[in-house]
Amino acid sequence: MKKLNPSSDERKLVDRLIPDPSHGRLLGILATTYEMQPEFFETDFLPTMLGLGAWDDRNWTSRIALEKNLAELEAATMLLDARPYRRRPRSLRVEVVPVALEAVRILHAKILLGVYEKSVKLMVGSANLTEPGYRRNREIVAVLTGSAQRPAEAKLIASAIRYMGDLLSQWMTTSASQLQDLALERLDEWAVEKTEEDKWFVWGGGKQALWRQFLDLWPTTDQVEQITIVSPFWSEEDASGPIATFVTSLQESDNLAADARLLLLTEAAPDKQATYKPKLPNSTPTYYLAKLRRM
Repeated sequence: MKKLNPSSDERKLVDRLIPDPSHGRLLGILATTYEMQPEFFETDFLPTMLGLGAWDDRNWTSRIALEKNLAELEAATMLLDARPYRRRPRSLRVEVVPVALEAVRILHAKILLGVYEKSVKLMVGSANLTEPGYRRNREIVAVLTGSAQRPAEAKLIASAIRYMGDLLSQWMTTSASQLQDLALERLDEWAVEKTEEDKWFVWGGGKQALWRQFLDLWPTTDQVEQITIVSPFWSEEDASGPIATFVTSLQESDNLAADARLLLLTEAAPDKQATYKPKLPNSTPTYYLAKLRRM
């Protein structure tokens, strides 16, 4: 087994943006994020995705090349939460849409849709459009590519972006909607081959809770042997919390194996004894050990 060096380029999410010549020309970009760094977006993210190579922000040749490539796109649209938004990228060819949600709700989705002549790529994960998100942090990201050679992934991506469009419909601009339609037109053409429906996308923020959607799609004959949850953010947990509700519902439906394990992965911080401990609310481990007995 190959051992990966943590400092290796293989660990950088930005490398997944490098265009594959077999996919053809990039036709458009639609991204959503909570936080965005304009300098990273223009001098690193876009040049990498457009295949422009090394970038020199002080060189007019680089700026002209960027503007020329952006002008050839059907859309380059970014939706981001309005609260952390401070300023936009320099290029006016990039469409920036601040999203303001009511009360305590935020736009936390990190989605990147790239539409190419011969493929559609969808990246969904935890990385903001920032230099740490794409170059330094440990992020969890699913990268899917649909094409004529990948009909199953084409079908999955099509179902994902249809529901995504419904959730974001009030902020989808004309160019963003046109790019979504272009992607669906291609994906539906490639997904003509019948494939088994055993993979789904579920999105948060709709009428039904995320855990409920997940549970409803889980095959009734399959028992869950391990649940792994990765997150740096945790709220105080009790019997009414989302994780407890989800696990209890699995137990009640007989979908949870008797020896099932619940694995919580989070950031660790040093205590006074210089030993690292998970950054979880005090109630979380106590509740699970005492009530669910699944850690």
